[in-house]
Parts: sequence; structure tokens; C-alpha cells
Amino acid sequence: DSTEEGVNDALAERLQLKNCTGFIPVKTDAVYQLVIHCARTAGRQLAEVFSFANISILRDADDSMIHMDFMVGSDDLHIVGIREDDLIEKWSGLIYSTEWHRLCFEGKQHAMGRVGWLPYEMPAEAALAYVKEKLDIPVLRFCGQVDKTVSRVAVLGGSGAEFANAAVAAGADMYITGDVKYHQGQDAAGMGLLLVDGGHFYTERVIVPYLARKLRHEAEKRGWNVEIMEDHKARDIFDYIV
Repeated sequence: DSTEEGVNDALAERLQLKNCTGFIPVKTDAVYQLVIHCARTAGRQLAEVFSFANISILRDADDSMIHMDFMVGSDDLHIVGIREDDLIEKWSGLIYSTEWHRLCFEGKQHAMGRVGWLPYEMPAEAALAYVKEKLDIPVLRFCGQVDKTVSRVAVLGGSGAEFANAAVAAGADMYITGDVKYHQGQDAAGMGLLLVDGGHFYTERVIVPYLARKLRHEAEKRGWNVEIMEDHKARDIFDYIV
């Protein structure tokens, strides 16, 4: 629910929401700095060894000290895969000491769901029809005011009706989620929110073509002879008699 390029980014993309931000804050990455004191000859080698994602490296002019900034989301520093004792043992005689410092600023914030803007402002009934078409939902269930316009929309795929209050606080005119219970709908309508129950299935299945497209792009870029297959037969577990 909070993963970048996950279900909610796919849902926001399908609805063509603009200028999206996180909806329900989940966690904020802590930022730690690893300082390595080493021999001059080891600085350049260490910088090459640790030049992987989410790490920035600063070396002193004489390569006698390396500063390495790690973005981690836990107080357990070992999740970055580096233990000071291992470093010193492996680079015996070249690394003199290491230090961890938790920096005073915080890193990236992770959030469930997204909040963004429709391509243009719509009357509520037109916005409902727009959602139904974009998500290819056979029967759209909703509650709340339809005598208004809709421009700002919150989304949380799967099951998120309990966050209707947060949608109102985020300035959303419409909130799209799934698995809405009767009293949740009643409360949302009472707050003036247009609450759309797009269903668990229809608000999450958008991730399949979204990921398949990204995988195909990566396979082509890397020259992999890989076929990415999507399941086009999946259906909602619920059915309806009309």
C-alpha cells in the first residue's frame, strides 16, 4: 500500500491524477552517516566497493577518510548489510575505525494511498462515470453528495474505508477505495465526502498491467529474452444479478 510504484501509484496513473502526494503517512526513513577512517591508499577502493544505491560518498582530498550516508528505515543499522567489525577485519591495516551518526534531518516519508487532482474539474456524476470507465467496473457503488464538483481525489486500493476522515482532512472531494461498510459510508456522506467503493478487486488489479509494462521495459533495456505474461482471466470473487 505504501510502496513506490505499487498499487496506489498504478491506481493514480490509471485515473490520470496529477501532482500526487502520499495520503496516510506510514513511516519516515532515518538517515545515518557512516564515517570510515582509513589509510590513504584504501579510500578510492572503498568508495568503489560501496558505490551502490542509496549511499552517497564523500572523500577527503587525501583519501584518508570516507563519509557514507545511508538511507534506512529502521534503527537497526545492520540492515544496510555493513558491519564495522567485518569491514575492519576484511581491510585489516587499511581501516582504522568506523563511526555511525544519526543525522538530525529525516529522509523520505512513506505513505499509504495517494492524493491528487483529476485532469480537470468535473460534476460529481461525471466524475463517477469517469472512475467507472477508467477502472472498468461493471457496477459502481458510491455514497455521498452528487450536487457538487470534483477535482481533488484520494485513493487507497483494496480496503481503506476507515480513512475517510483523512480524505476530508486532505481536501479530497472524492475518495476511492474498497470494502466499504454501511456505517462507514453513512459517516463519510455525513462529512460531505463522495465515497466510491470501487471494490477490492477493481482497485487493485491495476497493478498487473502496470508491473508487466515496467518488467517488459527493463527486460528490453537489459537485453533479456523474457516473456512477461499477464492473467487476463482474473475476476472479482463477487458477482451480481441485474
